[in-house]
Amino acid sequence: MQSRYTSWAWDALLAAGLLLSLETQLRPSGGAIGPGEIFLVLWAIPFIVSLLLHRDHVVPRACWEVLRFWMMFALALSLGVIMSIALGEVLDTSLVAHDIVAYLLLTLITSLMTLSLSAPRMARVEWLFVVFGAGTVLLQAANTWGWYAIPNIDPWYWERVRGWCENPNQLALLGVLLALLGLHLAERATRTNSRLLAIACALIAAVYGWFSASNDYHLVVVISVGLFGAIKLLRGLVAAKPRVLASIFAACVVALLPLSIITFAFDDDIAGHAGSLAGGLVRNDAGSDLALREELWGEGLTRGADAYMLGFGPGPHLAIPGIILSNRRLDSQPINIQNPTAGIAANFETHNTLIELFVQSGILGVVSFLWLGAIAVWRSVKAGHDGLTTALCSLAIFGNSGVIFRFPGVWFVILLALTLDVSRRTVPAVAATAYHHWRASHAYMES
Repeated sequence: MQSRYTSWAWDALLAAGLLLSLETQLRPSGGAIGPGEIFLVLWAIPFIVSLLLHRDHVVPRACWEVLRFWMMFALALSLGVIMSIALGEVLDTSLVAHDIVAYLLLTLITSLMTLSLSAPRMARVEWLFVVFGAGTVLLQAANTWGWYAIPNIDPWYWERVRGWCENPNQLALLGVLLALLGLHLAERATRTNSRLLAIACALIAAVYGWFSASNDYHLVVVISVGLFGAIKLLRGLVAAKPRVLASIFAACVVALLPLSIITFAFDDDIAGHAGSLAGGLVRNDAGSDLALREELWGEGLTRGADAYMLGFGPGPHLAIPGIILSNRRLDSQPINIQNPTAGIAANFETHNTLIELFVQSGILGVVSFLWLGAIAVWRSVKAGHDGLTTALCSLAIFGNSGVIFRFPGVWFVILLALTLDVSRRTVPAVAATAYHHWRASHAYMES
């Protein structure tokens, strides 16, 4: 039996692995494996040994669901490989191997987490992930603004901040994960000091992530705040009494008249301020960036259709757009950038999670992933974890402009929702106590 300190140490190792797997500049130059991946494997080894020595483990429902998804996804990728061979696709074997290793590691980590970690330990890992993350964000901020330097680490991506991540979009994803999980912890905290700590960690990550100058990050932050407030309001309205609902409706009607007068009187000023505020949320090159992504999305859908919606298997399957080749800066680039080079084999992704899954695994992989995500959202809603619901929906929005499927931190959010206890067969404590008393008295009378 594990001691308390041993379980804390292994949970901390898992949290560190989840966190550092996002900070990809810490990997050796040109390498695909870094401290995060090493920590995750070291965390998994004892549980694999335990599984081999003790075969009486009870497999939770969430673990079966995760295993079912990975089996379906493996089948979809296998069909994609067959399609690639049949259609004579030229593939970069190193990039194909990279995706295969990443998927195998994700299968191992997600299965072991749902199998071996109880709900309290999952919550502990979440706390460690958020607190460690806020600590590393402070260190990255100090490194970014020149308080100290790290050899072979460049926290700037031209005028955008990327911290210890390879590019600003990865930093934006890290900020989204830490901020929204911090919000979830603050929502579920039962003590004031714990709630304040979670809020502080969330704010630290949210503020630093803002400097990534990611249009998607700004959009997700704004939507997340509105979504969380709307879910809380809707839950309160559903639980409120009819008299309270009538009072809220009357207050809205009363406030509508003066609000409409103010809006009419200052319509031009309000429109101008709103326009300037919206303009401040996006970079100057947002139009060209969106046009490029639309081109990649269209190409990805076409490629997926060319594979008869069965996919082409693991690895990238798009050619580098010509505009990227023509505009790529060859001088004074930040270090630790691995730009794909033009070649015979395709080596570019679609910059959209679902479309990339469609290109690799076809419609079967997309439907399987959407089904698992729908289960996660439903459980978070049913359990009343509105912060977790907001995190899942926000990640879905963020995934429309980047491929976030292979990041263990994203899967950790999904697993948090899948492991929530929302069983319909749970017997209330009072009813269970009365039932046991009745059984005892009945047995006594029969004897």
